[in-house]
Amino acid sequence: MQQFGVIGLSVMGKNLALNARNHGISVSGFSIDKPEVDAFAKYEDDKLKAYDSWEEFVNSLEKPRKILIQIMAGEKSY
Repeated sequence: MQQFGVIGLSVMGKNLALNARNHGISVSGFSIDKPEVDAFAKYEDDKLKAYDSWEEFVNSLEKPRKILIQIMAGEKSY
């Protein structure tokens, strides 16, 4: 189970997730953008997991779930 979740894996979300992982926090990342998920998955290890499935992402997090939403404003966010 991961300790922390990040929704949105563009530049800011990805780097926040990597920073948390580098400080010992296990992180799950989620995006609806498949290329973002694929790019994030290159960093996967036991402390960092990438998901394009909402259900798998939510189920990967320990309870109570702690989730940061870091999405870009625009068409996909409405």
